[in-house]
Amino acid sequence: MTALPPLPTPDTHCFDDDTGKDVWSHSAEQMQAYALAAIEAQGVPDLIAGALYDFLGHLTSMEKPIAFGANEWATPAIDALVSFAEKRRLTLNNPAIENWTESLADSFLPRGIK
Repeated sequence: MTALPPLPTPDTHCFDDDTGKDVWSHSAEQMQAYALAAIEAQGVPDLIAGALYDFLGHLTSMEKPIAFGANEWATPAIDALVSFAEKRRLTLNNPAIENWTESLADSFLPRGIK
């Protein structure tokens, strides 16, 4: 695995009333940009793309064709995904369907930084 990029210089200045000191920290925007850079450095987009292509390869190796579209049931597609997941020993117990991109970015933030 590739090393994470170095943290940027903090961009937010404030006065800490508890310690009486000037403090610098990272803004949310700066950390989001850092998280995206870390994801890119780790090759995660390439890994996801590889998994998608692998799944398509799995679909083309199936004996029975599957139709996709607005007028088709989703059940055969889900069954194909379950079959692929079992083949690759993936779990589908708790998929982050609606927020997987945010979850991915959060998983690459350094500990203690949100």
